[in-house]
Amino acid sequence: MNAGPKAAAFAVLLTAVFGAAWGAGAAFDPVVAGAEPARHADHQQGRPEAESGGGAGAVHEDH
Repeated sequence: MNAGPKAAAFAVLLTAVFGAAWGAGAAFDPVVAGAEPARHADHQQGRPEAESGGGAGAVHEDH
C-alpha cells in the first residue's frame, strides 16, 4: 500500500472517529441555548480558602 492511500484511509478513519464522538456528545450532553454558565466567584463564596486565596494546598471536595 502506497503512502497516498494510507493517508486517505487515515483521514477517513479520523473523520469517522471524530464524527462519532461529536454525535455521542450531542446525544448524551446537549448544549442548552441560553443556559447561564456557573460563575467561579459564586461557586467559592463562603468557603475559607476563597477568602485566603486557597494556595497550593486548597482542597475542592466537590470537583
